[in-house]
Amino acid sequence: MYRFLSGITLGIYGLCSVFNPVHAQETAVERPHIVRWNLTPFLVSGPDSWVFGYERILKPQQSVSLNVGTMSLPLPESDQATGTGFRLVENRGWSAFADYRFYLGNLNRFPAPRGAYLAPYMGYFRFDSDAIIDFETSSGIEQIGVEAGIDVANLGVQFGYQFQFYEHFTLDLVLFGPSLSFYSIDMQASGQLSEEITEDEAYQAFVEKAIEIFPASEEFFNTGSLSKGGLNTAWGPGFRYLVQIGYRF
Repeated sequence: MYRFLSGITLGIYGLCSVFNPVHAQETAVERPHIVRWNLTPFLVSGPDSWVFGYERILKPQQSVSLNVGTMSLPLPESDQATGTGFRLVENRGWSAFADYRFYLGNLNRFPAPRGAYLAPYMGYFRFDSDAIIDFETSSGIEQIGVEAGIDVANLGVQFGYQFQFYEHFTLDLVLFGPSLSFYSIDMQASGQLSEEITEDEAYQAFVEKAIEIFPASEEFFNTGSLSKGGLNTAWGPGFRYLVQIGYRF
């Protein structure tokens, strides 16, 4: 896992290196910078998620971009499901994504950053969540704590479209972004367990919420290995979509 994540980090660093002014000298592009706000995490996960980005136009039909910021899992803070109550005590995380965009000149009337594009991308999520789960037992409500660390590394290709308004304002839409993803979840249970409640049941209650966030990972999260605590890893499909507003200068 660490080798893979190191590769992701080096890849992002390599993409960022193209921001070097030497490239700006090779191709003069008017207003080559875009700073932007990724609205999607804020709208999906809530006010604790703030992700900002930067896009650098390198050539009339190519650009590179980087998004970083804080994120939280879009888990409900309270969920009274049948037989259990689910409450988040801690919910924090971060993400970093980079892509290299090829704007489709045969489809677009204008040069980058306007129009349709294809872009390979790489990215990484890290979430740390602590939850208290209430179970109904014959003696009353029993509370079990679950601490979970979730890592998701992605490598994929995305299709998007970017609009420009009044020369300076942009609306960037990533419409379709499948990926090959590396999932890792590390869970530990705490609290006094009775004979009626097992650690596996506590883990499963948390996993059901995680599947709501990453539906494509259901096969991984439902494997037998997740009936145990500790670290569990697997490869699986992933997906990226987003809406961003920006300012070009």
